[in-house]
Amino acid sequence: ERQTGFLLPRLGVSSRKGVFAKVPFFWAISDSQDLTLRVDTFTERGVGLGGEYRYVLSEASRGTLGGSFIREVFRDDTDRGILELTHDSQITQRLSVKANVNVVSDDRYLRQYGDSLRERSSQRVESNIFVTQRWNSWNLVGNALTYQDLTTRRPVELQRLPELRFTGVRQPVPGAGFLLHEVESSFTNFVR
Repeated sequence: ERQTGFLLPRLGVSSRKGVFAKVPFFWAISDSQDLTLRVDTFTERGVGLGGEYRYVLSEASRGTLGGSFIREVFRDDTDRGILELTHDSQITQRLSVKANVNVVSDDRYLRQYGDSLRERSSQRVESNIFVTQRWNSWNLVGNALTYQDLTTRRPVELQRLPELRFTGVRQPVPGAGFLLHEVESSFTNFVR
C-alpha cells in the first residue's frame, strides 16, 4: 500500500551544475490521487522545485501534471523550467479527449536539466490535444498541435491550429446497394 514519506534522494556531480541533490517527498493524498514534490539543489546553478501530481477522476478519466522550476541564482539569476500535462478522458462511449502538453522555458533547458539521454537530446517539445467523436460509420478527429523547436533560436515552427479529419468507412450508397463509397477529408490551419 502507498505511504506518505520521503523517497530515496538522487545525488550526483555535473561539470555544468556542480554537486546536486534531488530530495523527493511522496504524499498519498487519497486512493485516487498522489503528489511527489522535490527540492533540487545545484551548487553551480541554484535551488529549484519539482513535482508530479497524478489523479484518477473516474475509471475513464485520469492524468498527470508535473514540472520543474529553478532560479539560477549562481549564474545570471534567470528563471527556467518545464511544465508537463497528460490527460485522458473517455467522456462518452464515442467521445474522448486526450491531451499531452509540454512547455519549456527555453531551448536549452532539457539539454542542461534532462534526466535521461532521450530528454537531453530532444530536438523538439510537442503538445497535442485530441478530441475524437465516433459514430457507427463515421469518425471526426480534431487535433491542436504546437511544438517548440529546440535546435534553432529563431522561431520557425509551423503550428497546426486546428487540424480536423472526417472519415467514413466504406459503405453502400443509399438506394444503390451495389455501389460503395467512402469519405476522407481534412482541414488544417497552419500558423507560423
